[in-house]
Amino acid sequence: MTQQRRTAVLSGRLQIILAIWVLLDVLRRTAVGREPISALMVGIGSLALLANLLCLVLVRRHREGGVPMRASVIFSTNDTLANLGVIVAGLLVLNGGRRILREARASRV
Repeated sequence: MTQQRRTAVLSGRLQIILAIWVLLDVLRRTAVGREPISALMVGIGSLALLANLLCLVLVRRHREGGVPMRASVIFSTNDTLANLGVIVAGLLVLNGGRRILREARASRV
């Protein structure tokens, strides 16, 4: 097996491990009941989105450079989409909190 192929296999395995770790963390947080901090989610997600977009622009120029470069494009694309998901989730949490406060103010109970 070539070094490039070994690197690609390792990269794929690490991506799968990361995905499993994130899913397990979501399950843990669901069980513990920790509330999300929407402003922090949106802020960190936005910074990470900018960094991943920059990486994506840089690696796309070299995507024909073999499996490792194509893997980098896939990683950067996945990370960019995940960042968008975090930002949307943060905005949804923020909107939910706003709606609850509005209803609480309007309620007579």
